[in-house]
Amino acid sequence: MSQTLKFHNYSPESFTGTWDSVPYTIKAGDVILLQTHLALHFAKHLSDREMNRDGIEPLTQAAMRPTYIDKAIVIDDEVEETEEMNSLEVEQEVVRAVRKKQGKAWTTKGK
Repeated sequence: MSQTLKFHNYSPESFTGTWDSVPYTIKAGDVILLQTHLALHFAKHLSDREMNRDGIEPLTQAAMRPTYIDKAIVIDDEVEETEEMNSLEVEQEVVRAVRKKQGKAWTTKGK
């Protein structure tokens, strides 16, 4: 996996994500290059916000989240297929990043 990913704020308004108490504001429609863990963390939170906006509860309808995350993570056509991440891999990386931040272990049991 690459060290950076492009994050796309596909929503109609600015998005502010926070990492280590540092806010990052991305304007509506902007695409920025971020460290992978930041891009995945922000994609999860942007997706949750947009799911809520669409009337979808992220915790009870988590199967819908990859559709939203796919909009937030930009994979360039020239990236080799072996470096691309499918929706499940993106979701797993987001969970790992959030769990690591919270100091909790992440497991694949039951999946």
